[in-house]
Amino acid sequence: MTPRPAHPRFLRRHQPAALLAIFALGTACASPAFGRVIAKRHEPSHSAVQFICTAHSTKRMCTRYMPISYTEPEQWVLTLRSGDDES
Repeated sequence: MTPRPAHPRFLRRHQPAALLAIFALGTACASPAFGRVIAKRHEPSHSAVQFICTAHSTKRMCTRYMPISYTEPEQWVLTLRSGDDES
């Protein structure tokens, strides 16, 4: 049995809200294009392993785990004051 696609009226009704949400998230995370550095923080690189459940029993208990390793690179975090601010 093939899943049915979403109803076209539903998509037309919710498309403006979805576009507005995507725009709001994109602009909320934007940083100033220029400005003065007021604080900086160094974060050294680090590695970690996380275990993800890949199989469940009939009672919804995890029966098999898979290790996922990841490495975060060294980075600097800068806090900027916008060039438009007078203070």
